[in-house]
Amino acid sequence: MILVSQNSESSNPKVLTQKSPNATEEIPKIAQICRTPECLRLGNRTRILMNPKIKPCDDFYEFACGNFANSSKTWSETYRYQVENEQKLWELVENFEPTTKSERILKIFWGKCRQKNNLEPIFKDSWKNASLTQLLIEIAPFFLADKEQILINKIFSGRNNIMEMKLEIGQQYKPKNRTNRDKLVDFREIPVPKFMNLTQYIQFLLPENERKLAENWKVLVVKKEFEALENYLGNATNLKSVRNMLMNKWREKLGSYLVKKRKNIGCLKKAQKLFGGTLSMMFINKYIGLKTVEKANILSEEIRNEFIEQIEKSTWIDKKSKKLLKEEAKLLGISIGIPDEFKNPENIEKMYSRIEKPENQSYLELVENLLKMNMEETFLRVAQAQKITYYAKSLHYAGFLPKSFRISLSAFYLTYPKIHKNLPDWSMKVNFGRIVAHELGHAFDAKKFGKNFEHIEYPKKKMNRKTRKEFDRRIGCLISQYDKFEFPDGSKSSGKRTKNEDSSDKIGFDLIFRILQRDLRNSSKIMEKLQGLEEFSIEQNWFLTFASYHCQIPYDKNLIELYRKESHSARKFRVNGIVMNSPEFSKAFQCEPGSLMNPKEKCELFDEK
Repeated sequence: MILVSQNSESSNPKVLTQKSPNATEEIPKIAQICRTPECLRLGNRTRILMNPKIKPCDDFYEFACGNFANSSKTWSETYRYQVENEQKLWELVENFEPTTKSERILKIFWGKCRQKNNLEPIFKDSWKNASLTQLLIEIAPFFLADKEQILINKIFSGRNNIMEMKLEIGQQYKPKNRTNRDKLVDFREIPVPKFMNLTQYIQFLLPENERKLAENWKVLVVKKEFEALENYLGNATNLKSVRNMLMNKWREKLGSYLVKKRKNIGCLKKAQKLFGGTLSMMFINKYIGLKTVEKANILSEEIRNEFIEQIEKSTWIDKKSKKLLKEEAKLLGISIGIPDEFKNPENIEKMYSRIEKPENQSYLELVENLLKMNMEETFLRVAQAQKITYYAKSLHYAGFLPKSFRISLSAFYLTYPKIHKNLPDWSMKVNFGRIVAHELGHAFDAKKFGKNFEHIEYPKKKMNRKTRKEFDRRIGCLISQYDKFEFPDGSKSSGKRTKNEDSSDKIGFDLIFRILQRDLRNSSKIMEKLQGLEEFSIEQNWFLTFASYHCQIPYDKNLIELYRKESHSARKFRVNGIVMNSPEFSKAFQCEPGSLMNPKEKCELFDEK
């Protein structure tokens, strides 16, 4: 097996040929080299990031990423590729010729946003000169002095002076084909629809729309959201105060579309928020292709099946809990590249058909109508008991959506180096599949394991206490490990705060590397090393590309402060935390038992390998 020498005095990793009874034997078929331009680019980039003076068994992150600060102008490797994708998207929006109504409206929006010398009014004539408060609201985004801004903040921070609005907007409604995990309440006030947060709701509830909404709406009310709204409105008795508060919120929303309006990146971000489905389809058709999307979906299903198999093999999970977990995994929605509701182009066009004569609207009028359109669409889908995936606020998005119980990855996650037709199949699994597996892991992480059974029609849906206790013990192992990670200033990480992300990292890594090991054992599958990393074994290629994706600038005071509040562990800890618990890593790099990257006690969420 090909191994990296751990001689720290060498300027380059030294190649040794050594047979180990614990190492996977390579066969000539697997030892081929991928020499496409994409493989050369990724292989060379991975090598440039490395610091060969560090021993991989002492600190694998520093070994794989120690030279990042000297080889990059961005703060992280992931952001570097995000910038590349944003540049592609910019060129696409600048130069495309519209063929549909949604694309035509996008073109009009883009032109209005890019205008340099226009001044946009925020409110229409009906709101002008009504009161000092409204005048202050209207001019606030442009030239208010500090004193006036303080006055506005004082007016709208007095929540006790805002009445509890009593608008009859419908009745409690629970569709037969949906179970609701939150306790519904009998409401007589403003309902907050499921899947919509409070801010969205306040933005949408303009005075001129409130009675229109009151006519035929039936919406779900979630108890905690209802209580949040009650607390927000307080117990005042003046309807005008409430309307002013709502208009102030609306002013804040529209004002945000002016702040960065004259900067190119600002228009691009706003376009992603308002035209998520349209831009996703355009980007996929131009740069990715539907075959790549299909390939990504096939891998996602393979990851789901691997998770179900690992649940079945885990001897510490009781029979009933296994059944519940497997059923839950089968019900988990997976949306890759574009929201499910937008996969049919007719759905996109139907939604944008509500925008009439966009060319005659000012920039902010068009923004306002587009925002209303998106919120109305969400209302409609809730009322019709349809699950919402996401309206892409950004084409760079990956996440687990607990309310609709689905994971979603947007179009940027289907680009190099995560996926490319000229990269080896294993590279797609390490870079893209691991992210899918991580998000799947969030459905069963430290917080949610055994608590998502609302989706299953089953008489008794409670997890066995013994099983949950054993899972908590295994999570405790991770917490203990991550508590010991130390920042350069001597402060420690908090495993308790980051346990949900850490457990998802662990689940995602285990699923992907089990799939890779199965592929490695399959003699019919050829695994090519990256050109530039030829002297490393195929397993070492996996780990190096995995680590390089997490490379970022060194931890200064500001970055440390950020990670003290973050739900994610610092990237160095995410990499080292994974490999410390990986027997495959220790075998690949021949780490001695008891070394920093091969501790005697390893944490496993599934059964031990």
